[in-house]
Amino acid sequence: MTTLIDFNAQGALSSLPITNTIRGALGFVEMLEESYLWVDSLCMVQDDTDAKDAEMENMSAKFANADVTIIAQIGSNAYSGLPGLQGTSSLRTYKQLKK
Repeated sequence: MTTLIDFNAQGALSSLPITNTIRGALGFVEMLEESYLWVDSLCMVQDDTDAKDAEMENMSAKFANADVTIIAQIGSNAYSGLPGLQGTSSLRTYKQLKK
């Protein structure tokens, strides 16, 4: 778990381990030519229960004001990535059922 102390270090995001799913989301945001990405595990202080609870109470406002919400449903963990984003991730292997 990354703590607030870790994030206060200069250049923290370039030196901290970023999962494939977050990297995929960053690539997707870039493809959309957007400027911001909210990632709970990066934007919420994980080692301060009070701060985390306060952020959780404001999540409805974050979702309501979001242009896009990314949900990584297919992966088994945070390192699974976001399959199917051309140029930023692996090919999508999920087969869509025909009706």
